[in-house]
Amino acid sequence: MSEEKRFDIMMGVGQRYYPDPSYFIDEVLRLGLSKRVAQCPKYFSGRVWLVHWRTRRFFAMVDGAECRKVTAADAASEALRGCGTLKPGKEYVRGRRR
Repeated sequence: MSEEKRFDIMMGVGQRYYPDPSYFIDEVLRLGLSKRVAQCPKYFSGRVWLVHWRTRRFFAMVDGAECRKVTAADAASEALRGCGTLKPGKEYVRGRRR
């Protein structure tokens, strides 16, 4: 019996738009997780670990995220975030609000 590979993702949150982790946490609680990636990983586990670049500390883990291309309709309906708006056709790791 072979096990399928699954990998977590570690993503940084920049201090330019989020001076400390609390700004990003507040946004995720209101709007859900949304982080752009160059390409969706093939064996993504759905788990994202977040590190704040200024503090250099892990501050959150989001489980149950998915990776997909954002459509124009998705981008148009998305609220403005601290770092801007979604770009249609780009790939994002997204997690729902709970």
